[in-house]
Amino acid sequence: MEWGLVLGDIFHNLRSALDHAAWELVNAGQWPAATLSKRQQDSIAFPICTTRKAFNEAIRSPANPKDTSRKLPGLRREQLAVIRKVQPYLLGERRTDRHPLLALHYLSNRDKHRTIQTTAMRPFDLDLTIGAVIDFVPSRKWAPHKPIRAEEGAEVLRFYGRRDGPSPRMDVKIRSSIEPEIENRYWLSDAYQFARTQITALLDRLEPTLG
Repeated sequence: MEWGLVLGDIFHNLRSALDHAAWELVNAGQWPAATLSKRQQDSIAFPICTTRKAFNEAIRSPANPKDTSRKLPGLRREQLAVIRKVQPYLLGERRTDRHPLLALHYLSNRDKHRTIQTTAMRPFDLDLTIGAVIDFVPSRKWAPHKPIRAEEGAEVLRFYGRRDGPSPRMDVKIRSSIEPEIENRYWLSDAYQFARTQITALLDRLEPTLG
C-alpha cells in the first residue's frame, strides 16, 4: 500500500508538469485562458495520443477556434510540431504501449481510481554472507533470471551441494537492492527515468517558443 501511494504521487506530479506546460503555452498564445470560457479552460491539457487521428482531433482548428474539444487552443504550428514529435503513436502500433509518456498517462490515470500495484521485483547488487555451514558442502548457487513475484515465500536464491552429515544446514545472509515492477507492465526505473528525460527535453524545446 505504501509503495502504491508514493508511486501515485510521483507519476501524478510528472503528468501534471505536462499539463502545466500546456496551460502556460495557451496563456502565451493567441487565445489566453482569460479569454476562454470555464469549459474551454477545463479542456486545456497536454495530449498523449496513440493514433494520429486522436492527436489531430485534439489540436484541430475548427470553424470556432475556441471549441471545447481542443486541448491546446491558440498554439502556433511550431509549438504543435514539437508536441507531435513526442506522441506515442509515432513509435508504431507494436511499440506504442511502451512509450514513456503513455506509461506515464496510464499510471497517472490508474492512480486516480485505485492504488498502483507493485507486482514483481528484480534483485540487483546481490551481496551474500555465508555463516555457519553444518553437514553440507555447497558447490554452486542459483538465482532466478526472471522477475520474482512480490509475495511471501518467493524464492530469491538457491544453493546446490552435497550432504555431509545427518543434519545439513547453511546460514546465509542476503543483502540486495530491488526494483519493483508496476502493474505487470513497467519497471519502475524505466518508467520514471524515460518519462522524466522525455519531459525535460520537451520543456527545453518548448521554452524558447514562449517568448
